[in-house]
Amino acid sequence: MTHNMSSDARGRLENARKTDGKFGHQHHSEAGVELPTPPEAIEVQDGDSHDITPPSDAFDRACIVNSDGYFVEGTIYENFDHCLPDEIEKFRKIYSDDQITEYLNDRSDVIMGVVNERYKNVQLDPGPDDTFALDFHADLDGPTTEEDAAEKLWEESDGVKFANELDPGTFGSEDVSAIIREKLAEHDATKLPNPETVDERAKQGFVDDFVSSAVQDAQMTADEEYFMETGEDQHDGFEVDDESMAKLKAMASKFYDENAGDLEAWSEGIGGHDAYMTAASHGVGYTDRVSSVDIEKSVMARRLSTSANDEIPSLEDGATREGNKLYFEGL
Repeated sequence: MTHNMSSDARGRLENARKTDGKFGHQHHSEAGVELPTPPEAIEVQDGDSHDITPPSDAFDRACIVNSDGYFVEGTIYENFDHCLPDEIEKFRKIYSDDQITEYLNDRSDVIMGVVNERYKNVQLDPGPDDTFALDFHADLDGPTTEEDAAEKLWEESDGVKFANELDPGTFGSEDVSAIIREKLAEHDATKLPNPETVDERAKQGFVDDFVSSAVQDAQMTADEEYFMETGEDQHDGFEVDDESMAKLKAMASKFYDENAGDLEAWSEGIGGHDAYMTAASHGVGYTDRVSSVDIEKSVMARRLSTSANDEIPSLEDGATREGNKLYFEGL
């Protein structure tokens, strides 16, 4: 919906125009006609403000402010809940409004990064609990009339542009909600910074968890294959060769080093088992550790799953068996 100047505001502006198109006193040549009283300039004490009628329904409030100089400010309340990334939006029905608000508030720097890059003279101020209060302003030369201030806000601030671009249904306006949605998704996919010093104890636990999961999986598969071939149980008689063990440890160690920030923030277990299960394409892993109704844990689980898929060589083929030895090839 395109935001236009309200009819009341437009009427006030037109009633205050001179014949030369500027705002001010109207001149009449007819004798005996009472001239209208020109609107008074509004003076505001330094550090104070004076509310005025917004020039458009794009703004929720407007005021003239004096803070080491005059400016007119228009505030737009927006909750941005239609800018959720697809991975969040598809579970929207199971999230509470408070969860969505907390998710967006925690990413206010991402949202305001887009806003500040595209729109001039705007800042984020405290607003109602479930909204962002975006203040758009334009400078004034000094005390001015309400009509002039409203026109200045309409013509020189980016408030109306923002309101139109945030509404995907506004004809001819770029859909800034899609840009915010993309930036939020990029933020969620970005790993947490790695600590300056890796927790060696946590790292060793991760490596042991990863390697033991790989070994147990390979042994169980070998036992099942041997039974199918011979009808006999091997009873854990298969062992992974030393070179394969060294490669598995090195693989797990490298993954931990490259994802230490996320792994040390992961609170749903050591994480090595889930990394292996993901690399082995077993269809389970980090995302199975968390409830889908926990937004932040789900975000981290998806990020760790993506990292494991992208960074760990595929273990889908498992180990090959030669005698009682098991070999992980192609690592």
